[in-house]
Amino acid sequence: MQVASKGVYFCSRVGSGAKSTFSTISTFRLVALGSTALVGTFTALSAHAQDTSANQARETGATLDEIVVTAERRMGTLQSVASSVSVRQGTQLQKEGKFNLRQLLEDVPGVSGGADVGAAGAGTDTPGTGVTIRGIGSNAPLGGSINSTVPATAIYTDDIAGGIGGAYDIGRVEVLRGPQGTLYGRSATAGVVAIHTRDPNTDSFGMNVAEEAGTAGLMHLTGGVNVPISDTLAVRASGNYYARDGYYAKEGDAIDTIEGRIKVLYRPTESFSVLVGAAFQNNKTRTGEINGEVLTPNTLTYSDVPVGRAQNQSRMYWAELNWDLGPVAVTYIPALRTYTQSGVAYTQGGQLLRQTMETPHDHFITQELRFASSTGSALKWQAGGFFYRNSLRNHNLVENQSVVDPDIWNLSYESTLYKKVTTDIGVFAEGTYSFTPSTRLTAGIRYDHTKITTDQDYTSVVVIDGTFPPQTRNETLQVRPEDSLRKFNNVTYKARLEQDLSAENLVYASVSTGFLPGDINVTSGSTGPYVSDFSTETLTAYELGTKNRFFDNKLQLNAAGFYYRYGGYQVGGINDGGSGGALSLVTLSSKAEVKGAELEVAFRATPNDRFGLNLTYTDARFKDKTAKFAENVAQDKIANVSPFVANASYIRHFDLNDKTAFEVGVDGIYRSGYDFAYVSQTDIDNGLKPLVHVGGQFVANAHATLTFSDRYSLTAYVRNIGDKRYISTGTVVAGAGAVGSTDAPANIVIARYADPRTFGVVLTADF
Repeated sequence: MQVASKGVYFCSRVGSGAKSTFSTISTFRLVALGSTALVGTFTALSAHAQDTSANQARETGATLDEIVVTAERRMGTLQSVASSVSVRQGTQLQKEGKFNLRQLLEDVPGVSGGADVGAAGAGTDTPGTGVTIRGIGSNAPLGGSINSTVPATAIYTDDIAGGIGGAYDIGRVEVLRGPQGTLYGRSATAGVVAIHTRDPNTDSFGMNVAEEAGTAGLMHLTGGVNVPISDTLAVRASGNYYARDGYYAKEGDAIDTIEGRIKVLYRPTESFSVLVGAAFQNNKTRTGEINGEVLTPNTLTYSDVPVGRAQNQSRMYWAELNWDLGPVAVTYIPALRTYTQSGVAYTQGGQLLRQTMETPHDHFITQELRFASSTGSALKWQAGGFFYRNSLRNHNLVENQSVVDPDIWNLSYESTLYKKVTTDIGVFAEGTYSFTPSTRLTAGIRYDHTKITTDQDYTSVVVIDGTFPPQTRNETLQVRPEDSLRKFNNVTYKARLEQDLSAENLVYASVSTGFLPGDINVTSGSTGPYVSDFSTETLTAYELGTKNRFFDNKLQLNAAGFYYRYGGYQVGGINDGGSGGALSLVTLSSKAEVKGAELEVAFRATPNDRFGLNLTYTDARFKDKTAKFAENVAQDKIANVSPFVANASYIRHFDLNDKTAFEVGVDGIYRSGYDFAYVSQTDIDNGLKPLVHVGGQFVANAHATLTFSDRYSLTAYVRNIGDKRYISTGTVVAGAGAVGSTDAPANIVIARYADPRTFGVVLTADF
């Protein structure tokens, strides 16, 4: 049995082929007919081409590389995994100047966004909260919460849920689209992003360094060193420093990050290995200085606000044990991640708000135990258990600036979370049975039990009359563990039929489910604070896809159609109109439906020319809205989802001599228009609907790399060549109320632009 370096076993080629049971869905009919015709045509052409040019193609190297993936907890090639998976290589990402999560994912079909900045720019303890996959995103935190809700996309770094250090020393990034509840459980409703950093090896000493400089005073230094101590012991250490000013204001949006990681690998035999690691990350952020309000569509009008300063620190300690016992391979991964946060941020709505945040304790403990069968049997299985515990304490104070005296700050709300504990225990099993060498059935099931308790005091302001200044009173709600206990039980499953049409062509059909566990929080209401219960969100996904290589591995064509049924899609942070400007935030839920299709093409025209094309269509909308939901969320379409996205790329390689090479690459992304925030029917009556819509945008990027002796390289890149200024994120907030009125003030829209045109150079050295 062959054991993978990341604790998974090698699996044979997988594919699927069953008639679609989703004939009522037009998207699936279209994809099924198109895929069948396309695969059949290209398979015939490819077979003829292979007879005449196979040897020539192999000699010239004009073929696409085989990429190894492990995101389904098994080792296999990208084309042999019967699901929608995309891979980005760390070396290429570095050439293109892509380092943060949003940039890493920007050209992956069906994926948008990245790690948001958390509460008013102070940071986030959960990186996946800003990612949207196939129209499924994460909720905004409730009022009074300064930490993220459970994300819809699971972000794994080195097999650790929510792990840190995924922006440097990257080996590869794997993205699985569609619910992965069976193997990953909570947080994998929309999909999984698995970032694999470089591991130690006992083969040879190695060192790599990269230095980057660019727009907004960018200073970036990253590197790693591998030291083989003996034939059985090796160490790899890596570090990263990243600092720049803000793009639209020098201090606003500025960031300073320093982080590092060390891994130690001990492999005394081929069948047993232990890897232990430790990582740290320190971030300093600045926000404010300018505040953008949308007064006309696609245009920000800036006003001055104070500069907010914050910092957060993360630490992570983990291990990975792999033991091949012959019939069974065992993998055990324990981890501890800690997070602290403190800072002040300012937001300008109807009034200037000052938010003071502190998180002295935020600990994540995870343990995963997996068992996997050998590869010699017709039934290949894996099973195991997962434990998760988050213990959290924080304090959040929000004040508004007095309209009488700007030196006076009045309480809006204050939350003291003495302790919130969330635990999850999950067990799972999945197996693949080969009926024939070319036909397989995969089935899996998982059970999760989630328990939550909280100990919290929450105070908010209630306006009691319309005098000037308004008369108010403070309302305090105390929630204790014995009153807040919530338990949730969730079962997820997966079934997939896979069929190889040939050695390089497969089709598959699948149904899978995912969930976001319920939660409890305290937030502001129009009559005072109240306990808000989150119900479990559920997703059932149907997918029909095909994966292909044609013309002796020169052309790769992968396509998929999908249909999602979502139960309890939640929209948080809605201001339902507190009187006199007092905060009143609610979370509402509705059924939702997502339909779409994806096409991912790679073409190696010659050994030196590579083309790429990705097309995505997504129709994500609410269904059967309640009257309350429709009143506050007037749109039918889910926000922040572009219906049509197209990405094209071209890379040209030149061998100048036997030691020097030159590469140039260009790519462009088009996104059709969408709404970036929700509006109520009252907002529409007040003319806000055009203000939350961003039109279609095309952004182009380019890079050029000169390589010397396979050791040194110099890269220059430009991102957003046309300097397109368009709104990327925004929200609807309460405006200024009329003096002496207890009526709810009209809402306004505040937003921020996407990154402007940026330039950079990267110098790398490998020894």
